[in-house]
Amino acid sequence: MAIEGRGAIQLARKIKRSRDSSGFASDEFVWSQEIPCTYESATRSEINLSSVSGKTAELICKINHLNYDNQTYLRDVGTGQIFEIMRTFLKGKNIELTLTRSDGISEIENG
Repeated sequence: MAIEGRGAIQLARKIKRSRDSSGFASDEFVWSQEIPCTYESATRSEINLSSVSGKTAELICKINHLNYDNQTYLRDVGTGQIFEIMRTFLKGKNIELTLTRSDGISEIENG
């Protein structure tokens, strides 16, 4: 994965579910303020553990634990890529978020 080092993320605070004029379901995210973070590659053990759920752990994102409140999705501010949070691990004052890409989500609203 190309993202490593320092960066910034936004956590999905709310997901608004609605239907468009054709009746198709549509999700709109309300995003948090930017949160500084550090990225690391997922380790072999994290990749193996995630494969049990049928997904692949791609990245570890570390943020201050006070910024996290059981959100399911986050967005990398630099690239706009959306990730699903698969697992969390509290480590001191930080929380490590194990991420997988969320390719099915494309239309994003900034909030």
